[in-house]
Amino acid sequence: MWSAWLGADPLRLCDLETLLSKEERNRANQFYFVEDRNRFITGRGLLRTILSRYLKEKPEGLQFQNTYYGKPKLDPTIHPRAALTRFNLAHSKQLVLFALANEREIGIDVEYVRNDVDVEALVTQFFARNEAAKLRSLPAFRRHEAFFRCWTRKEAYIKARGEGLSMPLDRFEVSFLPDEPVALLKSADDANEVRRWSIKDIAVGPEYMAALAVEGHELKFKEFEWR
Repeated sequence: MWSAWLGADPLRLCDLETLLSKEERNRANQFYFVEDRNRFITGRGLLRTILSRYLKEKPEGLQFQNTYYGKPKLDPTIHPRAALTRFNLAHSKQLVLFALANEREIGIDVEYVRNDVDVEALVTQFFARNEAAKLRSLPAFRRHEAFFRCWTRKEAYIKARGEGLSMPLDRFEVSFLPDEPVALLKSADDANEVRRWSIKDIAVGPEYMAALAVEGHELKFKEFEWR
């Protein structure tokens, strides 16, 4: 996993933009707010740079394609050696995270912990019934943190599956209470999913919550900060 801070250095931004494809530059120019545009350019530019170091290819030469649900992957017809490389990225506010794995599906999520989130409404709308009950059983001052812990773990899992929000969040359950091991607890669609996936919290500072989901167990995990 790599982490990076989304700064506003115009020279750095210009360098990263030159690495993007025409389609990526067009997407960047569709953002209404300049800050969102710059985040997209930085995220995709750094993704290309990081992947190029592992694959020993030029970052501007990498070609991507999307799965049916929109998860990006390297085009195996152009990069046959990278066919087994899996990756995912997530960003929130000024932080972007990149997760890479070999021969394992992987997903990552990060959220800036905001105080203006209507936790009760989101829990009622999106969480599984058992998750909602457990969260409501917590003291009020602990529910906010528990909500973001649960949310990032669920988001990481559906991103690893490559289905995004097309997969209902109430169809599976994750642990999130302070004394519970980090895990996928239940899947209404396939009981084998619990044995298939590992979930891991990522420590990225007091203002953020992040989690990683990856196929398999007994994983070797390495963490780096891009400077």
